[in-house]
Amino acid sequence: MKTDHILEVFIDKETRLCLRVEKEGFPYIYREAAGVNWNQEGRYLYSTPPLDWTYLDWYRHIYDLAYQYGCKLILSSNTKWTNIPNELKEDILAQSNNGGLYT
Repeated sequence: MKTDHILEVFIDKETRLCLRVEKEGFPYIYREAAGVNWNQEGRYLYSTPPLDWTYLDWYRHIYDLAYQYGCKLILSSNTKWTNIPNELKEDILAQSNNGGLYT
């Protein structure tokens, strides 16, 4: 299993949750038809705009899809948080700490 650091977690102007990664690429993740896509230029995974799911749901979903692709995404103390409400950041960190997703 590969690992990759999440460099940034952000919500973009289209209200999509985005996870910028350090080295891996996911150009074919859209084939899963699971609402997650890859932006090659910006090197980030992104959700569709949230309707029925929360941003935390989308975070878990993106993490799980990357894991299915053989890559464990890792948050670190260097992860940048952009346009992320503090409560969401705390929820993601709590989820990650409980699930062993944070180093």
